[in-house]
Amino acid sequence: MDGALSHCDPSIGYFMKQQYNMCTPLGRLTDELIVEILQYCWHHQFDYYRPYIPRLTKIPAAYSLFVQILALDDNLHTPNRCKKWRDVAIHAPILWSTIYFPAPAELFELFRDRSGTAPLDITISTDSSNMPDNEEEEAEVLDSMGDNIVSAITRVRSLKISWEDYRPADWTLNQFLQYEFEEAEFTSFKTLRMECMIYELDDEPRATLVTPVLEELHYGGDIQWMPFVSATNLVKLVLDGTMYHPKTILDTLSLFPVVEDCTIRDCSKPSFKLKKPRHRKVSLKRLRRFEFDAYPVLDFKYLLDHIDHPDTATIKLEVHRNWSKPLEIEEFLGPRMSSITEFTMKCKTEIRYSLSSSPG
Repeated sequence: MDGALSHCDPSIGYFMKQQYNMCTPLGRLTDELIVEILQYCWHHQFDYYRPYIPRLTKIPAAYSLFVQILALDDNLHTPNRCKKWRDVAIHAPILWSTIYFPAPAELFELFRDRSGTAPLDITISTDSSNMPDNEEEEAEVLDSMGDNIVSAITRVRSLKISWEDYRPADWTLNQFLQYEFEEAEFTSFKTLRMECMIYELDDEPRATLVTPVLEELHYGGDIQWMPFVSATNLVKLVLDGTMYHPKTILDTLSLFPVVEDCTIRDCSKPSFKLKKPRHRKVSLKRLRRFEFDAYPVLDFKYLLDHIDHPDTATIKLEVHRNWSKPLEIEEFLGPRMSSITEFTMKCKTEIRYSLSSSPG
């Protein structure tokens, strides 16, 4: 076939090659299937152990990976098959709607423009491997990130920020949110995820983000620096960090009156102090699921006594054993045994109990 086509008029030969390629199994792939293949290739762009850090800040290799795949088939003609896959990739907004920062302004504009009107999912990582070597350049990078995001703010559907174990440009995460988004309104913002790897010492007030349609908030770090957000539609809340004292948790939960799914994980060493401050009851009338991980029984009981929630809510908790009060677990569980649907006990360096309860 190749020999016959080589003797044809160039224009006719090119046309015949296109027709021939369309008849091969690979050439018959639909545009939708090609897009699916390219989407799967995104996974190869990230470090297995730190998936939030892109390996490369350039156009994903997925969009040229087909060159390597198709090269295995000597019966296909590279120029034609590359053009089709490239054209499909360029005109598929979903392949350009996930943007990773830091990134050059030109790259951001390319993704923003090729994504058309599709909602944008944005990830920021301040890992040292992604940042310049001096504070002045770091500040410029942070400012550029903020400006780029604000330029497309009405399309931002989700934002994930991983603030690593050092301060870029000596900024805290709280300062970054204040400086870059203080007057911005995320009109399409559904999900916010933040991970702050260090405790922040900041004289600034807590940042406030205008997020009228926000539905999910995931925050890992020092809870006192979690930004204020619009909570009118927030139904899912995940807090993951250390030193989440009962009063602080209640103060935080009071900001989210319509939350339906709440998870709190505390990685700190448990404290079994008996003194608990007074606190008004927090009303969570729509709560359907409440999960606590690694919390002292006394603190959890204090929280339950101060949360007004529906009887239909499912509660799951993992608690520490207080060795100075050997019957504490039994006293807590006794009146609740009729509603417990699952109970497990684990022992590694210490004994932990896990239980789930629901009505009936």
